[in-house]
Amino acid sequence: MDNSDAFLNESSGNSTAMSHGTVSIFTAVIVLVTACLGVLTNALLFAVTITYRPIHGLASWPLLAHCMLVDCLVSATRLTMAIPLYLYPGYVLPDVYCQFQPLFSYLPYVASMYASTVLAIYRLVARMLPHRFAILTTRPVLGIALIIPWIVAIGLNLFPIFGVGLQLKRSSALGFCVMVSSLEVPEGGALIAYSTTATYAPTCVMGLCYGIVLTTTIRDVRGQRRQSMTSRGQAVGRRLEISKTLFLSYAWQCVSLYPLVIVASCFPAVFAESQKLQLLLRLLSNSYTTINPIFYWASSRLYADGTRSALTIRPRRDAKLASNSVVPLWTLGKWQAIPMPR
Repeated sequence: MDNSDAFLNESSGNSTAMSHGTVSIFTAVIVLVTACLGVLTNALLFAVTITYRPIHGLASWPLLAHCMLVDCLVSATRLTMAIPLYLYPGYVLPDVYCQFQPLFSYLPYVASMYASTVLAIYRLVARMLPHRFAILTTRPVLGIALIIPWIVAIGLNLFPIFGVGLQLKRSSALGFCVMVSSLEVPEGGALIAYSTTATYAPTCVMGLCYGIVLTTTIRDVRGQRRQSMTSRGQAVGRRLEISKTLFLSYAWQCVSLYPLVIVASCFPAVFAESQKLQLLLRLLSNSYTTINPIFYWASSRLYADGTRSALTIRPRRDAKLASNSVVPLWTLGKWQAIPMPR
């Protein structure tokens, strides 16, 4: 018996400890609330990104918008988790539900991870190779950058869908499907390999890229302080602002996602014994996309001003003046190379 079988069996033995009236319903309500808030906040952030003209000074704005759109999708798919919780653990889910759950649960998650990774790599390349920067803003390059996360997500999640190395089985204790190894792999090697590809590798790359970009940008800002505030100095300051925002978002991503991945992958027996720990870590993971927009509004003046502009009702005269800072939706596909800032 491998670790995955032990997890399912131990969870089944503890199923009576979970009360449908107290734990399942309470957890389902929290999931529904956080998911709905995540959809609303990320949709607002996406709208601000594609319509607020000052944000278009960032050449990476199409990738930023893509990340927010994917996070909005991730929040929406979290709603599916609440369905089996409402049905209580004793309800028998059909096998096809667990088999195809990666399509509406894990696939958006992996796409979100790699969309953020592509954004981090894009900003690093733009920072380290400014003489090649014009190439990065062309439509073919941006199109490839937008497609890569979905190719990786689809390819990776074909394995659990077809039961190759991994599969999803229903936990009678939790009431929903959990990913386990479908092979006799020592120490759950297939599950660890999936976690490494879906979470560990992307976050390591993001941390390296954002760390380099942030430190080099801070160095540039310190150099600009000795000079008068020029247009280049303002560009560097704006680049520092968005770099801080993305780094804070990355830090929150690690805090919310890593506990669940580490405990479930490396300590499956401990994870199986405590249902409260399972639900707590899953709720923490599910709250990532809901709370992430707060870091944008709290650390970025661009996004704070853009959101305030979008939500403020102005008199007709002020609205006409404010329209100069809003990009018409029909021109969004006509981005062009912007030398600075990044």
